[in-house]
Amino acid sequence: MHPRRLILEQLKDLLATDNYFKSVAIRRLRPAQKSYPAVTLYCAGETNENMTIHPGPRPQDRNLNINIVVWEREDTNGEATESKLDIATAHVESAIAEGYNSNQIWAIGLTDTVFDDPGELEISEDMLRTVTLVYRYSYSTTEGQIVALP
Repeated sequence: MHPRRLILEQLKDLLATDNYFKSVAIRRLRPAQKSYPAVTLYCAGETNENMTIHPGPRPQDRNLNINIVVWEREDTNGEATESKLDIATAHVESAIAEGYNSNQIWAIGLTDTVFDDPGELEISEDMLRTVTLVYRYSYSTTEGQIVALP
């Protein structure tokens, strides 16, 4: 299994231990179960830098961008939804802070989205809100070799 997938699996398992979330899944789309709050996560890209110019196999530093999307059903009271999203993102941030070294994974951004067209997500008349936390995970490999993670 590629280290990218192992990293996502480990992160999914860590977030799934928090009973606050109804579901945690590795996927780019909305949660398969329509129970909220929910989390989806996926690899949004990766950079790779050879650490030497000499012929390989060379050590490589890799930086994996991971999007962690928190999904919540929109309330008629927008402030209540904002509060729920803040609580859910705090749960994500807390789990990552407790489960990882800050030199290995760190937050690099956040975005907020409202889905108000039911056809857009093939859901009922409900509106959904998401907050996407973008993390960067740093790890090393050797050129041409897939190695197990620590």
